[in-house]
Amino acid sequence: MTILPTCTKSNGTLFSSSDIKWVKNVKRDKGTDWANMEPSELPEFDLNFSLAKEASGSIVKIDEILLLFQKVDKMIGVPVHTYLTHLVTPVYGKPSRDDGNVNFPITRRVKVIARGLKNLPPFSSPDELNFFKPNRGAVHTIRQLKETLSLLKIQKIVWGKFGALFI
Repeated sequence: MTILPTCTKSNGTLFSSSDIKWVKNVKRDKGTDWANMEPSELPEFDLNFSLAKEASGSIVKIDEILLLFQKVDKMIGVPVHTYLTHLVTPVYGKPSRDDGNVNFPITRRVKVIARGLKNLPPFSSPDELNFFKPNRGAVHTIRQLKETLSLLKIQKIVWGKFGALFI
């Protein structure tokens, strides 16, 4: 049985695995804390980019899903994994600038489609999906997660990881 999100696209239809097009690494405090996980009940948040990654913040279109992942390797009590923390989609067409944020002044407002549970989001192993290539803070195509698999297979694996975590 496929669990569908209750969050809908701008045209009123439901999101599906085929809407997952992009992937982006997120990090907080050099890997010592979860990014964008508090407060977990918020349906939207600002996704930040450095000036060097500004162009990649524009490539995701409204109603396309962006997978956010986080490599956790410095949190006490949390096993070292690559965690799939969110499925999000842009709310507005273009990024904006937040001059108050020195390191990551480019922001893109995103709506949460699915969110992992804090301290227990889904994760992936390198033999299943490989997060080495899209690991630099820019937005990358979801195909980079496993070039030996079809796009459809990658999308279904990611979708399945979120199970009952859809908003």
